[in-house]
Amino acid sequence: MTAFPVISETFILREIESVEGQGVGVVPVSLRHPWKRVGHEDAERYARRTLYPSFNLARAALVNLRFLFSSPRRYLYAAAYILTGHPKSWFCIRRGRSAAWKTLLLFPFLVELATRLSALSVRHCHATSVAISGTATIILTRLLGGTYSMTGRHSDLWSYPPDDLQRRITQALFFTTVSEDNRARILARLPSLHPSAVRLVREGVRLDRFHPPEKSRAGAPGRVEVPILVTVARLVPAKGHDVIVAAARLLAHEGIGFRWLIVGDGPLRSALGRAARTPPLDGRLCLLGPMTQQDIQVLLRAATLFVLASRSEGLPVALIEALASGLPCVATRVSGIPEIVRDGVNGLLVPADNPSSLAEAIVRLLSDPGWRDRVALAARSSVERDRDVRLQGHAMATLLPWGGSMARHAMKNPPTASSSSVISE
Repeated sequence: MTAFPVISETFILREIESVEGQGVGVVPVSLRHPWKRVGHEDAERYARRTLYPSFNLARAALVNLRFLFSSPRRYLYAAAYILTGHPKSWFCIRRGRSAAWKTLLLFPFLVELATRLSALSVRHCHATSVAISGTATIILTRLLGGTYSMTGRHSDLWSYPPDDLQRRITQALFFTTVSEDNRARILARLPSLHPSAVRLVREGVRLDRFHPPEKSRAGAPGRVEVPILVTVARLVPAKGHDVIVAAARLLAHEGIGFRWLIVGDGPLRSALGRAARTPPLDGRLCLLGPMTQQDIQVLLRAATLFVLASRSEGLPVALIEALASGLPCVATRVSGIPEIVRDGVNGLLVPADNPSSLAEAIVRLLSDPGWRDRVALAARSSVERDRDVRLQGHAMATLLPWGGSMARHAMKNPPTASSSSVISE
């Protein structure tokens, strides 16, 4: 992992939990501490045993000398990847494209990490993304002499993919991705890959925690409730918050009553805050900042609709959480979203960058409570079959050579102890 625990990447925490639930021991490794120590309560028990680079130059120098003299082949094999892993990025300093320089700076500290992992008898390394985490995973694997695997999500594949993506996939013990859309695009981009080289492992959520409210969202008979719209997403351009602001203005000008609650943090927070304080959105559009999983669960159970206006996505876990909470969803028809939102069944799909279509879809659901209730029922049932996070852990564990029998046993009997080690990086 690049940073752990991070409040906006709960899917990584759930992946670790679900794999451990199959009897596979996991050693979390993060390349750095998060900038903001705001995490979910569940993350704290993993944060306490997460390994981080020491960034102690004197210690790293001593460990590197020892490793070089004790295992010169492994050391030089790992060091070679500094040059061969990202050949195009040596002359680029743009975000996501300076991986060669990051690798050079990280290498001595990765060697120090490898010595600690070796003492824990780690047998396999898994990267939660193919970008810099993937690079670090390959180096650690070469130092440890084990195997590795990776999961490609979205920006790591399409915004700043590694120069050697095909080699990473073919040399991995297994390579997974989170959506059919990603898988099809990878195979189209790398036509020489055998289709079996890229596996789909569906992301899931805790269905026991994300569930519909016990009482109807309709409220007391005769009482007029202001509809609550919720968006949970990082405040970055790709999530389309400017489209949300424009759609909210259209709704306000039409005299539609609503409160739109936006959960998340990011570089657009100041601009969105100004928009939320400007008529006609003052008192209608509210920025709540980052929230814990527990608070989001409560919020979703109180909401009327969930809205996501993303321009691009892998497969948004927040959308699965909303569906599991029995919320009708309005989302954009991009990337993997149509794989979980079926237009007119458990939500509505609209074109990206189209505020008027987004506003119209919201009005359609708000103006027909009976249909909205039927969509809400379909929302929950649409994720119950294959979006349970335990199924995700089972799928990941069965891909490990020693994990298959454990996973089959764990589906019948919850594990009481971990019996093998996997680094989640």
